[in-house]
Amino acid sequence: KVLKILDAISEQGMTLSLFLDALSWGDESCHSNDRIRFARTGLMLSEELPGILERWYHPLRNQHKGQHSVKQRITTENLQKFAVKCMADLLEYEIEHIAPHFTSPPDELSQAHLT
Repeated sequence: KVLKILDAISEQGMTLSLFLDALSWGDESCHSNDRIRFARTGLMLSEELPGILERWYHPLRNQHKGQHSVKQRITTENLQKFAVKCMADLLEYEIEHIAPHFTSPPDELSQAHLT
């Protein structure tokens, strides 16, 4: 089944990465198409997605270990960079929303009030 899907993608002049990019809001025609939106939402909400991402982060080891170790290292680095960006975005959001709780009114910052 997977090979037939890859063949269909190739027949459309695409690669798997181009297909995933288009499916993932990378192609204007995919933004509003109901069938594509339904498929994308199904993927994003699927129980399988965390496992897919985990396997992309820690791919199964290949018998030709030396040949693939560079590719696996690059894959891991790309996913780590993405994870760091996600965490930085989340941290920034949390700091912006918690900061008002730690801000003192100007009258409480006077020298008389602080001493």
